[in-house]
Amino acid sequence: MQPPSALLPLVAALTLAGAASQGFAQLPPPVVSPGQMPAYRLDQAYPVYPRVLINGAAQDTSIGFFAVGDTLYSSHASLKQLGIALNDDECQAGSFNAAQIPGLPAGYFPLSSCSLLQHRYAAATQRLEIQAPIDRLNLATTRIGGS
Repeated sequence: MQPPSALLPLVAALTLAGAASQGFAQLPPPVVSPGQMPAYRLDQAYPVYPRVLINGAAQDTSIGFFAVGDTLYSSHASLKQLGIALNDDECQAGSFNAAQIPGLPAGYFPLSSCSLLQHRYAAATQRLEIQAPIDRLNLATTRIGGS
């Protein structure tokens, strides 16, 4: 039985796609030289620059954090750059030692240890949502309406 003539381009495309996928399946895996890719360990902190939203408002600045899996680490300086005011003794994990995590600089702490802030980090989309008390924000004021 012959396919209707309107289906011929579709049949041809599917036949070519099948042949192409078989050709790709026979390709050898890529060769990577040791200097091409950084060698990250699974338990090593690595830098991330997520898209940051504070109380739902997107931030224009790009701030660096560190991550190990889905755990995000921040510093007081990073949060200050985002306009979140913290005292020196706030958001410090009591027994946390940054030196215990390979690749994590001194002064960084798990963002989850900061009880003043709530956050949600999506590693797959590189998106960080932070909820902070209004009285801790040092952000520009938006005025709506007349002067």
